Amino acid sequence: MRTASLFFLISVVISQPALPQAHQLRPQPLEQRLKLSEPAIVPFKLYQDYIIVAHGSIGPLQGLNLLLDTGANPAAVDRRLATKLRLVPERARNLILLNQDTPVEQVLLPSVQLGPIRAEAVPGVVQDLDPVATYLGVRIDAIIGFGVLRRTSFAIDYRSKKLLFGPVQPSRFSAPLYQGPATFTVHLQIQERPVSLLVDTGSKDLIFFGCQLPRNIHNFVATGFKTFLNSRGNEFQLREVLVSPVRIGAANFGVKPALITDDNVNCGQSLDGVVGPASLGLKWIAFDFDQLRFSWR
Repeated sequence: MRTASLFFLISVVISQPALPQAHQLRPQPLEQRLKLSEPAIVPFKLYQDYIIVAHGSIGPLQGLNLLLDTGANPAAVDRRLATKLRLVPERARNLILLNQDTPVEQVLLPSVQLGPIRAEAVPGVVQDLDPVATYLGVRIDAIIGFGVLRRTSFAIDYRSKKLLFGPVQPSRFSAPLYQGPATFTVHLQIQERPVSLLVDTGSKDLIFFGCQLPRNIHNFVATGFKTFLNSRGNEFQLREVLVSPVRIGAANFGVKPALITDDNVNCGQSLDGVVGPASLGLKWIAFDFDQLRFSWR
């Protein structure tokens, strides 16, 4: 039996209720976005070859380990850190963690600082992040997603282990970037048909929500099953398949392994799955909010 991380399940967080259809991203007004004439570099550590952890601060607490996960919405703060910050839960809510509907406490983080980015009054939830820390072998204080990262365009260089905030360097490969109320997606082509996928730095896999896929692209080549643990410690399986061809924009990635979840938790969402950059062998990615493009190398 192969057991994957709990982190994968924590990374795919979509707030209830179901999101409306995604629409193309509109740039934030300039006064609301961070203006950088040159890229600001923030080093990070890479765990399991795909998970990004950088130092930052929340409120008055500095030197925190922030896990950067573009698939996380809203931000998640560890229960012990929430106690130190004396965060008062505003209300209870349910979050979708891939295959389960999980109750959490909603809070408002006083501020989040990451390199040049400073975000005030950041919506968040309180979660037990010990399973993530155990899996990675490092303390994780919070998981930060686009609620903070969208303050400016940025690139992730996996080889040099650096975040570059500010103007994005041109790349040969790019595709339009789209936004729903809680997610940023790209359109990926499988079997010449478009699917909307969240670019998820917190996942190393290409995952499709079975109930979201058109019926005429369900005839994948099955290769087996992959076993996961959810955040409650319960095992479940995803189907392993081969998908061909896989395209984003003009780039053809050929045949790629993928996972399909057949539960109904994610039905009615504005996306059809998630794509981890590692699943396509990407070593540099960028989210350009000025040109409304996702680019890669």
